[in-house]
Amino acid sequence: MTSVTIPNSVTSIGETAFRRCSGLTSIVVETGNAKYDSRDNCNAIIETSSNALIAGCKNTVIPNSVTSIGKYAFDGCSSLTSITIPNSVTSIGDYAFCDCSGLTSVTIPNSVTSIGISAFDGCSGLTSVTISNSVKSISVGAFIGCKALTSVTIPNSVTSIGNLAFYLCSGLTSVTIPNSVTEISDDAFYFCRSLTSVTIPNSVTYIGRDAFYGCDELTDVYCQAEKLRNNKWSGEGLYTYPYAFSFPQAMTLHVPAASIEAYKAIEPWNDFMSIVALEGISIHGDVTGNGTVDDEDIAFVLNCIINSIFDTKADINHDSKVNVADLVDIVNIIKNNGAQKY
Repeated sequence: MTSVTIPNSVTSIGETAFRRCSGLTSIVVETGNAKYDSRDNCNAIIETSSNALIAGCKNTVIPNSVTSIGKYAFDGCSSLTSITIPNSVTSIGDYAFCDCSGLTSVTIPNSVTSIGISAFDGCSGLTSVTISNSVKSISVGAFIGCKALTSVTIPNSVTSIGNLAFYLCSGLTSVTIPNSVTEISDDAFYFCRSLTSVTIPNSVTYIGRDAFYGCDELTDVYCQAEKLRNNKWSGEGLYTYPYAFSFPQAMTLHVPAASIEAYKAIEPWNDFMSIVALEGISIHGDVTGNGTVDDEDIAFVLNCIINSIFDTKADINHDSKVNVADLVDIVNIIKNNGAQKY
């Protein structure tokens, strides 16, 4: 099926009515329909009263009067390669872009405050995602199987990273977790096989089961937590599920110097190959040491790239290389105002 016309007599359309119609290129609602419309020749179905886009296709252009993208709206639209989400949109529903395997990049505007369950699940071609700094949580399974995604900066508006949020993001080499996050849920980064290091800010109080399980290339964990607890339900400090990491015996753990003995006494931290002191408290991305992440840091990293200089300060993502990925990380930190201490 390549096109569909909704007559003006239709009063109800099920939420999965056009799910996985990957060949659909044209959607039109006849003029005079009291419940739905295709305003501005948008190639989509919009519920008129709520301004919710409930079904789209590869040629959809989302009007700036739309306030939400509904559940399953583009689910299975594998031919969709790009989409612009206007600033009028405040929520992206569950499975909204699930299995849009042709989608390569997406920018979630600052108007968006919630991203639904598995919203971008199976977007295997997605190489770039910019997350709104109004989003409060990364929902369950939001980016499952986004295998082409290499780096992600989580804005400092986010307080929790949901179960399976980045499950099977096998190309992910860098993730920036801001010090607004308090919870990294079960399986959050499960099988992120290319992730080489991760920084866990002092704000985190819970790391769930298998949160970083299967991260085969993970060699360094930077954990800023100064206090630890072994009771999930009570106490002060960070609780970490005993099986949060798959093979800590091959990893180096970097922690506050005053807390080294505490880490040695509690699972799973006491399983790490070595526990060493953090080299100092700095602002992540502040390579010049001027106390902020700014244009000077961009210039420093750019100079290293242009002149093929390896400087550990410029290796923002700790992958033992200084390249464009580090530059992108700094730009994202500045854009999201997400500088963190470690």
